[in-house]
Formats: sequence, C-alpha cells, structure tokens
Amino acid sequence: MSEVFNYAKLRGRIVEKCGSQASFASKTGISVVTLTQKLKGRVAFRNDEILRMAKVLDIPTSNIPDYFFCIEN
Repeated sequence: MSEVFNYAKLRGRIVEKCGSQASFASKTGISVVTLTQKLKGRVAFRNDEILRMAKVLDIPTSNIPDYFFCIEN
C-alpha cells in the first residue's frame, strides 16, 4: 500500500512565497497541470523537483520532509 501525502503545508508555502500555484509552476519550470497533479497525489514528485522547489520556496533541506512527506491521517 502506498502512502498518501498531505500537501497542505506545501500549498500554504507556495501562496506565501509565490502568490499562486501558476507563478510557482513558472518559477520551477513545470506546467500548472503537472503541479496540480502532483499536489493531488496523482503524480509523484521527483527528487530533483523537490530540491528545486525547496530552493524557490526557501525551505531548508532539513525541513523538506515537513512539506513533501507529511503522511495523510
């Protein structure tokens, strides 16, 4: 069974730092559709994407699990 992740904290950080998911997608070089699929858990985040996104969002490497690997209860 695969885990379901909760991206609420990540969504909040995206709005806080970029204003919108569209702006964030543009800054990270992915399409809005792809970002939406990832945030809905339909498509997994790749490691290189996580690192690039963390940099755009000013998330320290040590805090990445809090944003990308929070397991849904």
